[in-house]
Amino acid sequence: MNKKKILFVIPSLVGGGAENALIKLLRAFNYEKYSITLLVVCYQGVYVNQVPVEVDVRYLFTNDKTVRILAYLQKKFGFIWPLKRAFLNKLDTDYDTAVSYLDSNFTDLLLFLRPKTKKVTWVHSSYVSNKNFNKFYQNEAYRQQVIRQRYSQLDTIVFVSNDAMREFTEVMGVFPDMRVVYNLFDEDDIRRKADLPILTLDEPLFTFVAVGSLIPVKGYDLLIAAASLATKQGFRFRVEIVGKGHQEAFLKNEVKRLGLEETVIFLGYQTNPFAYINRADVFVMTSVSEALPSVLCEALILGKPVLITDTPGCREVIEFGKYGMMTLRTARAFADKMMECMNDSNTVKHYTELSKLKGKEFQKNDILKDFYAIIY
Repeated sequence: MNKKKILFVIPSLVGGGAENALIKLLRAFNYEKYSITLLVVCYQGVYVNQVPVEVDVRYLFTNDKTVRILAYLQKKFGFIWPLKRAFLNKLDTDYDTAVSYLDSNFTDLLLFLRPKTKKVTWVHSSYVSNKNFNKFYQNEAYRQQVIRQRYSQLDTIVFVSNDAMREFTEVMGVFPDMRVVYNLFDEDDIRRKADLPILTLDEPLFTFVAVGSLIPVKGYDLLIAAASLATKQGFRFRVEIVGKGHQEAFLKNEVKRLGLEETVIFLGYQTNPFAYINRADVFVMTSVSEALPSVLCEALILGKPVLITDTPGCREVIEFGKYGMMTLRTARAFADKMMECMNDSNTVKHYTELSKLKGKEFQKNDILKDFYAIIY
């Protein structure tokens, strides 16, 4: 039987949500039917050693500075020749389907493949509420160029949430084949890892846990401010933050300034965040913007009550408060809900049951069927 040849392209294998989702997807593939090549633009990141052995991994560069310079030249001047040459030199076969799994300027590389190759991009970001993306499309000439030279040339555009598709449409318009497919989750693996032992705490306190990179879009400054307000009301509790990022020094200084060193604990990057989610009383998320917050879905799979701010992506997952607690994006509103959780055990129990119910919707086999339908 001839295997269908699939190419995946991704900028790197750093510890982000899209990279994590790709690894899970690759682990679930039927390799008796598919031959998979993964092209990594910059071969680095925590997931480098987690790619399944069945995947043919290739890369363009190993130096992040080189990639950033080439990406800048492409965006600013349309100078793509070095990327094109490296791309074509690394690929020695035709592909039935090519997927840019994290939509970016590197999606343009798919256009160098043969015309009959099905070309798909996967949008994991919010193109309006996430200022890191929105700022690029304020330039009307550049926006029109991207619409004409990239998105109009693709066969399918996939979004990880309806919110992500809505924001993309607001910026780029409507294209013939646009679909929403949630990221794939391995429920059994999540639950297995959640039960693994981790360092025990000296003092049992009501615990909130947040998981994600220490970057502005995750909104940890709001979480810290909310924790400060709750402590001023006499509450003793713990906020555990799992993740690392360039805001770490700033956030730790905020914690020190507010005298929260014994309340807000930074745990750094953890290979098994599920055990920390499982240990906590409530999972919290204060992001400014999300496309599909994978870790929120994973918390629901574990039946953990969740508390989020009213932001794109997050509110879609819990259906605007139906399956989780949602507040305005203010420190006061978030602190009030944190204190309600600590005051009323029935609130926590109620949302625990709702989380278990919602978590059942993230079925791996159903999502795989949707994915296979796209690459055919």
